[in-house]
Order: sequence, then C-alpha cells, then structure tokens
Amino acid sequence: MVAKNVVGIVLIAIGVAYTIMASRIPSRAVPGDPGPSIIPMGAGILLVILSVLLIVRNLRRLEERVNVTKKTLFMILLTILYILFLKYSFTLMTMLYSIVGAFILKKSGERISKWMVFLFSVIFSISIYLIFSLLLDVSLPDPVMERIIER
Repeated sequence: MVAKNVVGIVLIAIGVAYTIMASRIPSRAVPGDPGPSIIPMGAGILLVILSVLLIVRNLRRLEERVNVTKKTLFMILLTILYILFLKYSFTLMTMLYSIVGAFILKKSGERISKWMVFLFSVIFSISIYLIFSLLLDVSLPDPVMERIIER
C-alpha cells in the first residue's frame, strides 16, 4: 500500500513538472489558436488528477482492509466461543453464532432486518438439529432440544 502511495506522489511531481514545462512552450500570435502547449499541458494535468485518484483509492482500500481484519478477528473469536459452548446446546449456540456472525459480517452502512436474521437463525438451527437427529439418526450435543422432542 505504501509503495502505491509513493508511486502516486512521484507521479504527481512528474505531472506538475511536465505541466510547468509545457506551459513554457511559446505560443503563436494567431487569435483563437490554443497553441502547441495545450495537449502537453492537458496530459500533465490529467497525470496529476489520475495520481491523486490513485492515492485516494489506496487510502480507501487501506481503511477497508483494517475493517476486514477486525471482522476476521471477531469471527475467529466467535468461532472459538461457539466451539467451547457447543456441548451445552447445539441449537442455541448455532442460533447465537449465526445471529452475531450476520451482524459482524454485514457491510458497514448496510442495513439488515434484525427479524429476518433472527427468524433465519432459529429456522436454520432447528432444521439442522431435526435433520441430523431424526432423519440421519446422528446425535448432536443438545440437552435442551432432546427434552423438547421427548415430550
């Protein structure tokens, strides 16, 4: 990232120097003629503008990269907690994991429906438990759901 910003700064300096040198090209005395310096000056100004855009884009990406790193660390911590508490209730831990994970992973500024996230998490967790326990006959660690199904 730093190297791209250095390149942007160097290109700005080159663009400014090029524009200054292009402005020193002698002009003609013909009225209405923009002169021979118009295209080199335009190229120098364009180089400066594009270099500034390069730096701004790199700074935005750096900010996004920091947000992605924070989200990654939060998801790793959440996954560790999920694994540690999974033995107490598969269904409840999966619900919590998917609810919290959805809010961690959402894009900044993006609005998501809390009810939809909650509803999806509940349906998903219970469905997975029922599929594994009733259809596949695989025991999942969930004393809460075992008590509910047995009744």
